[in-house]
Amino acid sequence: YAAIAAAMRAQDSTIKVGPVFLGIPGLENNLINRILADPALPVDFISYHPYYQNLKFQTTGSGMANRLNLLFDHHQSYVDNLRNLMVANGRNPDDIELMASEINANNWDTNDQVQEARMAHALGTVEEVFSFARLGVRAGHYWVYPAHRFDGTEYPVFKAYEGLRDHLGDTLLSVTTSGLTRVYATRDSEMGEIAVWGLNFSDSASATHNLSITDLPSRGYTAKLMTLKALSGPTSLFSTNLSSLMTGGPTNDIDWVTTLLPGVDLANYVFTLQPATISVLVVTPNPLPGDFNEDGRVDGLDLANWRANFGRQTLSGHTQGDADGDRDVDGADFLVWQQQVGLNSSVPSTVASATVPEPSSQLLAAMAAAFAVSGGYFGRRPPRTATQ
Repeated sequence: YAAIAAAMRAQDSTIKVGPVFLGIPGLENNLINRILADPALPVDFISYHPYYQNLKFQTTGSGMANRLNLLFDHHQSYVDNLRNLMVANGRNPDDIELMASEINANNWDTNDQVQEARMAHALGTVEEVFSFARLGVRAGHYWVYPAHRFDGTEYPVFKAYEGLRDHLGDTLLSVTTSGLTRVYATRDSEMGEIAVWGLNFSDSASATHNLSITDLPSRGYTAKLMTLKALSGPTSLFSTNLSSLMTGGPTNDIDWVTTLLPGVDLANYVFTLQPATISVLVVTPNPLPGDFNEDGRVDGLDLANWRANFGRQTLSGHTQGDADGDRDVDGADFLVWQQQVGLNSSVPSTVASATVPEPSSQLLAAMAAAFAVSGGYFGRRPPRTATQ
């Protein structure tokens, strides 16, 4: 480690270096101590592999629910162990980032096995993402195929990652844990979008949470409810999308179901979590007039958009430079842009829950980049392509 770190720093004095360990608490403490105890050795991060091995052995819904309920504790034990070692060796934990460089809620050896194809695995994976956000883990990488490596079957975990890609946000507003449910409220500080993620680990029982979302933009918003669930019949932790190489496959019964919620009272909203599902309440502010590319800012990029479409009639509306909604891109739309230039989105700032939340305003540190999964990008809304 000393030799490699020195060689890397000789090439680039600003590069970050750190050791990689399997990460089993207690097993490798001596090796980590030897590095942390030497003040001459640079340690910018520690990378570890916190695989979860208990879920895959469960054969009952109650057993799976119990293991899912313990996932946060599992990850907290790794983080506490490593940060305690830092302190014991005179290192400041705030100066050393943590990276879970291999994660799998059913262990690494369940790739393309039935355990990975289950709804329980999708729930566990999303719980891991939010566990890292709560614990301040800087990055993570899923091991290794969220879709079947040969026929491309999109497991429920793949669908879950699509939801995270589009609606994870970058700020964690609040966390509510109650029984077998989790509610995570996030905000996208660029777009102003609020997403409330609800996870229900129960195999059979629904749950409700009373939410209150306030400080919404005066220009209005749209709300929708997305639920990752079985399309036919009730959803259970055993519900699957099976590949053609699995017994009973291929199947594709798990997918997102979206319901628009016009006129819903978000200050008094009953958030219902169906058994073994992932639900996301998405609240999106209406775009700023003149923000033609809808990135939350009225600036030169929007002017370029207007210029490119000037003189056209469009059915696409606002994103094509039509600020006043008359379907003509003309000088009137430029005047709207001119009046609004320099404005940024006002964003909702408060999400309250009837149950006791943890402290809010923890950053979802680098999650947009952290969960880049093999063959797909799960960061901030890139243009969609077939391969993504």
